[in-house]
Amino acid sequence: DREAGKMTLAARIGDTPARCVYIAYLLVAAALAVPTSIIVGIVAAVAGIALAVRLWQARTTPQLIGILRWTGYLTLAYGVAVGVAAVLR
Repeated sequence: DREAGKMTLAARIGDTPARCVYIAYLLVAAALAVPTSIIVGIVAAVAGIALAVRLWQARTTPQLIGILRWTGYLTLAYGVAVGVAAVLR
């Protein structure tokens, strides 16, 4: 990102800290889902762990972009699941 002139959070704080922030966000999302639905929380945690493992193994930009794509899918599914769980509650 720095080479392209972008000043994203990842470019500002560096690779390893950015990966740690990403994982922290996944953990917070899973923890916040638990009061709404334990099943949603567990599924979010498992999916988040899978993404976190892939993130630590990623070494190329295309790999990181793929992880971001799956993060988007997880975010969409998470939002729908939490919404449905809240309505059914």
